[in-house]
Amino acid sequence: MLSGLRIVRVLLVVGLLCGQLFLFAAAAAAADISSAGPLSHVLITPDLNCQIAHVEDRSYEFYAPEDPTGSCGTFLFVGGSLYGPAAISSGAFSVDITPWTGAGQSAVAGSGSAADPLRVVTTVDASGTGLRIEQTDSYVLGTQQYRTDIKVTNGGPVARTGSLYHAGDCYLQESDTGFGRVDDGAPSCVVTKDPGSRVEQFKPLTAGSSYMEGVYSDVYSAINGQPFPNTCACDFALDNGAGLSWPVSLAPGQSQTYSLQTFLSPTGLAPVVQSFASSVPDPTQITLDPVVVAESVAITAGIVLLVPFPSALFNSTLEDNYDAVMAGVGTLRRKLRDWWLRLIARLRAEIARRRQPATMTGTPTSIAPPASVSLDQTHPLGGPLPPSTQPAPPTEAQVIDTQPARDVWRTPLGILAFVGISALLYSFLDPTFGISLTSLASLAGLAVGLLIILVAYGLSLFYFSRNQRIPLTVRALPASLIIALVCVLVSRIANFQPGYLYGLVIGFFFARELTPEIEGKAEAWAAGTSLGAAFVAWVLLAFVRGGAAGGDPVTNALLQSATVTVVVAGIENAVFAMLPMRFLPGAAVYKWNRIVWIALLGLGIFAFAHVLLNPAAGAGYLSDTTRTPFVTLIALLVLYSLASVAFWAYFRLRPSAHHTEAL
Repeated sequence: MLSGLRIVRVLLVVGLLCGQLFLFAAAAAAADISSAGPLSHVLITPDLNCQIAHVEDRSYEFYAPEDPTGSCGTFLFVGGSLYGPAAISSGAFSVDITPWTGAGQSAVAGSGSAADPLRVVTTVDASGTGLRIEQTDSYVLGTQQYRTDIKVTNGGPVARTGSLYHAGDCYLQESDTGFGRVDDGAPSCVVTKDPGSRVEQFKPLTAGSSYMEGVYSDVYSAINGQPFPNTCACDFALDNGAGLSWPVSLAPGQSQTYSLQTFLSPTGLAPVVQSFASSVPDPTQITLDPVVVAESVAITAGIVLLVPFPSALFNSTLEDNYDAVMAGVGTLRRKLRDWWLRLIARLRAEIARRRQPATMTGTPTSIAPPASVSLDQTHPLGGPLPPSTQPAPPTEAQVIDTQPARDVWRTPLGILAFVGISALLYSFLDPTFGISLTSLASLAGLAVGLLIILVAYGLSLFYFSRNQRIPLTVRALPASLIIALVCVLVSRIANFQPGYLYGLVIGFFFARELTPEIEGKAEAWAAGTSLGAAFVAWVLLAFVRGGAAGGDPVTNALLQSATVTVVVAGIENAVFAMLPMRFLPGAAVYKWNRIVWIALLGLGIFAFAHVLLNPAAGAGYLSDTTRTPFVTLIALLVLYSLASVAFWAYFRLRPSAHHTEAL
């Protein structure tokens, strides 16, 4: 028979074992985005607890240090009730929590790349309200942050208003106390106030957020239906926590997505590395909230002045003056070649002078460089040819043989080469592009997408060409690649994401001038077919991201890159080309049929605003300003605009050739 002391010991052991089994069960229930890190584990329970493990720490980053069910989570206050995770180990809430009703959690999916991050989707309901939360947590391998997208949907018959919160009790770098810091509305816990100290930071990606940092219990008590007070106890070492809040107002059937990133790094707010393929939201990420739509259209009104107009102005000027531009490039090349040959001749003369024997009598003969030496009158080693070897005047047959060959940039092979080079330049705008099969697949996808949109735009023009029996010429303008290369270099040096690239021009030239009606119809059909191709690709993008590629990261990268390229090129073409400027196709469509012109331009601007620029979609160009500082963004766009206007003004205001001849 066991003594009382032994019985107590046995009960303690059994209790400890049961406690461990309970923790293991909780860990098993949570979805675990596990990787080599730096965030080695991102744990999300079926009722929206969150916990993080960092490779540099032995304990978890939210309290409790050994508990995979962290004191961190997503909360919603609506109708006088607070909904949240059932278990918050350090909770000190002023309002009782009604646990979420679980509606399912996906398995971890994705390859971990920027285009296909590791991710898990958790769905819960706020019982009795008709509100559903669909939260997507995603992580890109090698980064110091993970992303959370919280989609709130009102499936009930009445409108709902409330407050959404995401907050946690910090246990950063194995310490339960720390200081606070706020960077541009992003609250954080820091171990020390030193600049290089590690941070645990919540960065809002959706506008309209409020923040709080302070004693963890004060943060939890402030989850009471009111927005966080935008306060920080930054100067005091506390057992601290932090969080973000957003106001929620949803009509029946309406959805809204709120996004944030959780950083664990020495600096916080590290630039988000986003691939080109992930920079465009698919249909599942778009909201039709009238406020968000109005914001997107307002943003577009300003962006049109800094992006489409200068780009179209530059491209049109380049097309109209391409021969003059190339002549200028040739003149500059000849001048640089002559300067180089003079420099080489001068250096050789100086070397020859210095090598003359010291015992040589008489005055050394100076060797002057030729005033101007052309390339076909030079010796292979760089000096001038002896008089006896000067080439004889060419015969008539030789002149005929040296006539320019067929323009390769008008041939299918030349156009394909131009598209391939263009795709390569686009690829270098992507900060994730490198030496890998995935990057090669993205490059191939870009080329395929550019070809698709080229064919979609050109088919209508070819139809009208054959119908009207007017020859149509297609020609790539390779000089535009120089401008594109400059754009790539500037974008990468300034860390301008997703980058800016224009000047890649393929021209369609009719052999003679069309009537306004025929030209208007042709250009309208061309813009319409490219916009239609963009819409089809946008719908397909949702299927591709939903696993249509069967989980193969290489195939997925190719398909995403191709569909995103068609979406971007088709939408931008509809907006840029339909501007009613004299030098743009939109002017011809405007003269032919204003209703068609309004429809095309309106659809293009709406898509440009709500798909490419949408800051609320979680993937649009403006969804995260940490990629490019706003000042840098505006400065670069203004610089591009001024350069385009100066380029146009030079050709517009310079004296004409006839006037010069008369002088």
